[in-house]
Amino acid sequence: MTKALQEPTQPVRLGFQILLGLANAGAIMALLPVLNILIPSQVTMIDLEHSAINLAFVLTLGALGALVGNPLAGALSDRTTSRFGRRPWILGGMLATAVGLAILANSHMVLLAITWCTVQFFGNVLLASYSAIVPDRVPVHQRGTTQAIIGFASPTGIILGAFCFGQVQDFRAGYYVTIGVLVILTAIFLWSYREPQFPKGLLPAFRPGPFLASFWINPVLSANILNNPPVDGQTH
Repeated sequence: MTKALQEPTQPVRLGFQILLGLANAGAIMALLPVLNILIPSQVTMIDLEHSAINLAFVLTLGALGALVGNPLAGALSDRTTSRFGRRPWILGGMLATAVGLAILANSHMVLLAITWCTVQFFGNVLLASYSAIVPDRVPVHQRGTTQAIIGFASPTGIILGAFCFGQVQDFRAGYYVTIGVLVILTAIFLWSYREPQFPKGLLPAFRPGPFLASFWINPVLSANILNNPPVDGQTH
């Protein structure tokens, strides 16, 4: 079996775990505090009278971007055969998210909604790439610690974002601070991260039809399995 598909056994260093946690925190900071603080403030400043309707429109488009971005990025990154592994997805997701945030800082309603959808899409490309690193690179006995570090770093990023945004008078400054944190933390992680190349031909090429079909769950079959679980290794 190729090294890229083998269960990881080489222990990872604490520094790697911390950098992965910080990179996750940077991606989270570019999404949740922006969603909860900057976007509502900006929508209110643009049009106070219709702010509730406009905010619902912006957040709905953003949710669609997140809904598509995460699974699509996972499917594509799993098939990446570049010698750089999934690092191009991390780098591309970071750059696109940073550019989107810069555009958001100077956007009005329609462009704001479209750009936020794009930011949510590429921000989830980042998160999908990071989430795959743990099972692909971290041995089983270290996954609990790694997930604990990530779990601690992510809400820390949310709190840090909320604190930073509360210190600035102009919401645009909040976007620029977020861009700086995202770029720095992602760049540091990418500088330290390496992974084996995934050989060509091991997975079928990406096709939209099978990709969409993979989300279908037969409710009747699932109900039968729940009501009649396998016994003694038997399957239904």
